[in-house]
Amino acid sequence: MGNKESGESLSDEELKKLSHDAKMDPESIKKIAKKFKKVSNKKGKVSKEEFKKIIKDAYGGVDGTLTRLVFKLFDQNKNQEIEFREFVFAISYLSKTPLEDALELAYNCIDLNDDGHVSRGELRALFYLNLKIQKFVNVYGKRKSLDEI
Repeated sequence: MGNKESGESLSDEELKKLSHDAKMDPESIKKIAKKFKKVSNKKGKVSKEEFKKIIKDAYGGVDGTLTRLVFKLFDQNKNQEIEFREFVFAISYLSKTPLEDALELAYNCIDLNDDGHVSRGELRALFYLNLKIQKFVNVYGKRKSLDEI
C-alpha cells in the first residue's frame, strides 16, 4: 500500500477533508500527490538536504538564500521537513492568495532569522539572489548553474 504521508494513499474521507481545508478540488490534490511522491523520501517528507538537491537539479546549483526562502515557505510547522499536507497548503495558498496576504507571506519569508524585522543583510541577500536569477535567465539562458554566476 502507499504512504499516507506522501499523499499516495489518502482515503476518500481524507482526500475530501484535505480538499475542503485547502480549497482545492480532489483531482488537483491527486496530481500534487504524484509530484510530491517523486521528490519525497521513504517517510513521505522532504528534508532540507533533499530540498537543496531539488533546487540544484532544477536550477543547476544551490543558492542558500533561495533554498532558505522557499523551504521556509513550505515548512509551516518548522520541523525542518516538508510534509505532504504542508506542500498542498503552500500550493493552494500561492495560487489563491489575496495580494495583502501574499505580501505578508513575502515579508515573513524575507525575514530569514524570524526576528520580526527585515535587516539590511536580509535585503542584501534577497537583492543579490534576484540579480543572480535575472542573470541566470537573461544572460546565461539557464546554461550556467546558479553557483557559477
